This record gives sequence, C-alpha cells and structure tokens, in this order.
Amino acid sequence: MKIRRGKLDMILNLLCLILLIGITLWLTIFWDRIPDQVPMHYDFAGNINRWGKKSEMLLLPVMAWLLYLLLTVIERFPKIWNTGVTVTEENRERVYTSLLHLISTMKFIIVCIFTWLTVQTPLGISLPGWFMIVVLLAVFGNMGFWLGKVYKNK
Repeated sequence: MKIRRGKLDMILNLLCLILLIGITLWLTIFWDRIPDQVPMHYDFAGNINRWGKKSEMLLLPVMAWLLYLLLTVIERFPKIWNTGVTVTEENRERVYTSLLHLISTMKFIIVCIFTWLTVQTPLGISLPGWFMIVVLLAVFGNMGFWLGKVYKNK
C-alpha cells in the first residue's frame, strides 16, 4: 500500500533538505575559521566534558544525513513498521498516515538538533541548560503526540 504524503510531510522533508544542504555548505565555507580544538561531548547539564579535533565535527552532519536517509528509506515500507495496533483494511490509511507524520516530524527534529549542534560546536561554549530538556521534550512529545493519534485512529 502506498501512503499519500501530506503537505506537512512534504514541507518537513523540504526543510530537512534545506538544513542539511545549508549546514554542509556552512561547514565548507567556514571550515578555515573553526578552531582546531572544539567541544565534542557534553554532560546532561550542557557542560563540555570532552574536546576533540575539528575534523570530528564532520560526524555531526554525516550522522544527520545518515539518519535522515535511513528514516526516508524506512518511511517507504510501512509494512515493516511496528504500529503498536492491529492494522486492518479499515484503519490502515489512518494508522500509516499518522506514523508517516511521526517519521517526518522526527526527521525534522533530528536534523534541527544536529544542525544546531554543528553551528554551536565551533563557539567552544557549554550548551544552554535548557538544551537537553528541550531535546527530550521535542523527541518524546512528538512520539507521544503521533502515537496518541495512532491509538485514536485504530
């Protein structure tokens, strides 16, 4: 069964691609201005607890691209999704559409997080205290919202 992408999914995918291409170009353009040592790990409070070479920064956009591409492939095969509900002919479109929205919004959240970290890292400062809370709320709030829709639509 092919799921129709809604406007939300198309807009979020376009925004993901804009951010991914943008952060790749940004790194290319500003590479010479990035310090040789940059923060590479933070504790839960956002304090820097490991420094690394600037070449390690390349992992951030690479991971963002890989996660985006992996989720894009996964969204093409709804039959492999663990829906959490019994999928019937009657509810199939509603359940799969909600899960497609979950994947699209999750891709956007992931790309935003990695983009922000890529831009933040060369500054060499700790992450704001609210960063981890916002990330957790965005990821788990998004999952809760769309899974709630799945259970409502079963």
